[in-house]
Amino acid sequence: SLQSPDGAYLCSLEGEYIRNEKIFNGKDSFEGYIMQRSSLQKTILEALNNEACFNLVCGYEVVKFAEATETSDLNVTVRNRTDMATTSVTADVLLACDGIHSSVRACMHSETKEDILHFCECITWWGRVDVPANSTLMREFEKTQKQGNSYVIGFGTSSQPGSFMAGAKYSDESKSSRMRIMWALTKEAESQLLNSHLSLGGNKRGESDLTRRGGISGVEVKEAALVALGDKFHLGGEIIRSTSSDNITLAGLYDRDLLDIPWVKGRVALLGDAAHPQSPYMGQGANMAICDAYCVSKRLVHIAAKTLDKASENREIGIALRQYDNADRRKEVNSVIKSARTYGSWSVSGSWWKTWIIHTVIKYVPMSWLLSDFERGDQTNENALRKLENDIKG
Repeated sequence: SLQSPDGAYLCSLEGEYIRNEKIFNGKDSFEGYIMQRSSLQKTILEALNNEACFNLVCGYEVVKFAEATETSDLNVTVRNRTDMATTSVTADVLLACDGIHSSVRACMHSETKEDILHFCECITWWGRVDVPANSTLMREFEKTQKQGNSYVIGFGTSSQPGSFMAGAKYSDESKSSRMRIMWALTKEAESQLLNSHLSLGGNKRGESDLTRRGGISGVEVKEAALVALGDKFHLGGEIIRSTSSDNITLAGLYDRDLLDIPWVKGRVALLGDAAHPQSPYMGQGANMAICDAYCVSKRLVHIAAKTLDKASENREIGIALRQYDNADRRKEVNSVIKSARTYGSWSVSGSWWKTWIIHTVIKYVPMSWLLSDFERGDQTNENALRKLENDIKG
């Protein structure tokens, strides 16, 4: 379910307390909500399962699609990932929501060899742990929750660079039951991969494994996380030690090198991470994906409500998709991607002056100012929704 965090407990990765303050405090406060990815996926699937026309088929990838004319269907070839058998299907439109490794994008831009992943020079350990009620870890974590449901955010120093974030949710409203903590530890990739004992395969940055969906996991991944965190941030260390190695994954942070590549070709469109993957530092990946899906689906529903012959309908679908892939949206999305790159680079830097600036800013400036860039990022979605309404009104 949706949660609205109340505050933030800020400290350093050397265990130094910095600040504990409300996020939502007064008329200038930031308004936002968080939701576990698995909960969001479950909510969407439950809504779709209530639709009589919905048919979900998993385990296939697109390997080819034929350019369609206004009078013809779109011919799509899909491959079963289990037995590699191919099947041809026809469609009115193909919407690719298949993530950063989009097979549809690969087909759409097969002649663009430069369309490769861009490594953001960061690696992240993600984990979750269910903490028993009245345990030592629960009591220690609750000491950071004096402002209500708060994030715990650890900022790096010149001697211990990186970032750590954790948030918790009780299994019920009584706060007397077990607590689930979700956490992430991010470090600069080069030093960690060169100096750690992880057998990642591939080159020194581990691209062959760290781009995998879900990352890599195992006992050595957990051990590497503890080494990367160091021994001075005791709460963070206890959270990681309490997490089963099966519930910790390590992945690289990537987006795409080419930010101006088209998202639409004929009646085929890329949405979400298939179009504009990004690192998580602006908090906009899921927001933009949902906005894309809403804008495209509403445009298509608007066309379906009309009484049109096949050629006219196909022509309007093409126009609607091109309106979705517009210059203003692309410019704003690219700005957010570049900001996320900058925040990621600064957050893991061991530079003394960068860490000094970060610690000074987070200690003294108003919380609303700290969060204003997240609001700027989400403004891109508001602008897209506004354009959608204007386009539909004609």
